Amino acid sequence: PFNLTDRFALSESQPIISMINLLEIIENNFYYKNIFRTLSGRWIELDGIDLLNLLQVASNLKIVSGFNNWIESIDNAIAEISQLTEDDENKFLPSEYYLKAKEDIQKIAEILNPFKQKMTVEEFQSELKKLIVRLNIIPKAINDHSDYAEKNVRAITSFVQTLDNLFELMKIEVGIQAKFGLSFYLKNIKAALQFARYNLREKIDSGILITSINEIRGLKFDYLFIGGMTDGEFPTRYQPEIFLSGSFRKEEYKHLLEERYHFYQALCTVKKNLYLSFPQNEEKAKFTPSTFIKDLANVVHTVQEESDEYENLITSERELLSSLNKNEIENEKVLQLLSASGFDSERIIDEIKIDEERLTEAFEESCFNGYLTNDLSEEAIERLINLSVKTYSATQLEEYAKCPFQYFLRRILFIETIEEPTEEVEAFEIGSLIHSILYTFYKTITEQKKKIENCTDEEFAGFVRLLFSIAEKKTENIKFSSPYSFFEREKIFGINGNQKHSILYKFLEEERKDKQGFNPEFFELAFGTKNNFAVEVKLN
Repeated sequence: PFNLTDRFALSESQPIISMINLLEIIENNFYYKNIFRTLSGRWIELDGIDLLNLLQVASNLKIVSGFNNWIESIDNAIAEISQLTEDDENKFLPSEYYLKAKEDIQKIAEILNPFKQKMTVEEFQSELKKLIVRLNIIPKAINDHSDYAEKNVRAITSFVQTLDNLFELMKIEVGIQAKFGLSFYLKNIKAALQFARYNLREKIDSGILITSINEIRGLKFDYLFIGGMTDGEFPTRYQPEIFLSGSFRKEEYKHLLEERYHFYQALCTVKKNLYLSFPQNEEKAKFTPSTFIKDLANVVHTVQEESDEYENLITSERELLSSLNKNEIENEKVLQLLSASGFDSERIIDEIKIDEERLTEAFEESCFNGYLTNDLSEEAIERLINLSVKTYSATQLEEYAKCPFQYFLRRILFIETIEEPTEEVEAFEIGSLIHSILYTFYKTITEQKKKIENCTDEEFAGFVRLLFSIAEKKTENIKFSSPYSFFEREKIFGINGNQKHSILYKFLEEERKDKQGFNPEFFELAFGTKNNFAVEVKLN
């Protein structure tokens, strides 16, 4: 671990980002990305909300944003499910999915309800603090992992202090009676966070402290490393003030004394070893070692080392493991040295044996070679055997060749990717819609024992009315809210409502032509048997 003595940007703190994302749900009118960005993190946890179910429902019903849109779309879907017949295509999820999603959206709205109306600065400040308390942000930060607890607690503390200062200034600027919406407050909060910083408490006795030479006065270290010991860097080059008179030599000497004093203070912090390093050259430029190094060598014993001397030095456990072989580590002297250095020699021996087994017995059935047979249940082993004798399609083999893990997820675990919701009507949806319209149309005229082929103008007009009335009914619950969706609607109903310029009308014109006695006997025909391994298939 290391302690970097620098300040952190408050706008990059995860608990702060999560709270801003939560408020943006209201600002962006329940935009689905704001909802999932907020609830997918670990800082905002709302009891009972099923985020995966929300994403499924949003994708299924094409809900992108709008609280009212969420509620109306879910209610319409539930109503449609109750009216489905056997002949209707069921594109919906189970009703309980929609009911749960509606409940969760209303729960989010209830939490954010105070921020819907305009508030004074004092009212907004009070509601925001209540929200922080309700979300248990502070207890979560305190009980967080020890590596992050202090950083998160200090971030939240700094956030509250920054807001207090901001709201006090806003009261002076806009007054205590003026009321503003959430967007106004969020804009000012985000601007304040961009410039807000916070520090961590320095731990000089833990890990490596990375800092400047001016900040170590009065501290003590076993080892001190000072880099960049070249003239011009340390001591730094004197830069005279242009508009101030005085002796250049005198001021330069004073500057050099200050730098030498800083160096002396750094030397006083060392208990065991001091390491001074300097680059010899960079590309074509050559550097001169700092005069402080020469002066120090005149009064104390120093040892100069080159980088070549560290080529065989082991500086980490990973390097140690890669440099040892089985015979070396089983040597009693080596084992003693490892134990004295705090290493678990038995674990290291086991890891080396595993690596040797992978190399010498690469095709043996072992858990270290990817075979899990010995640790599987009988049911799982039987399923794997069935997979080994299964017939695979070319598509499945191509999918496996591209990515075996993806094949495992989709074909073995049957995990499907949930697509992000979009308001646009996609091509396959238009195809399914037209299929459904024509199926209902053909079924109706077949039951009425009517034929389109060579029909009269009066009969053709009746077919047009029937087909477009079915299309109207089929599309009444389909969203054409996207700016580009009107193209799809015009394909079905005609440009500017002119039915003669629609694909349905063109289809009827083609069907009206002489088919020389060839008429469809079946529009859909089911075949095959139903059992545990096969499903009913329909031929279009």
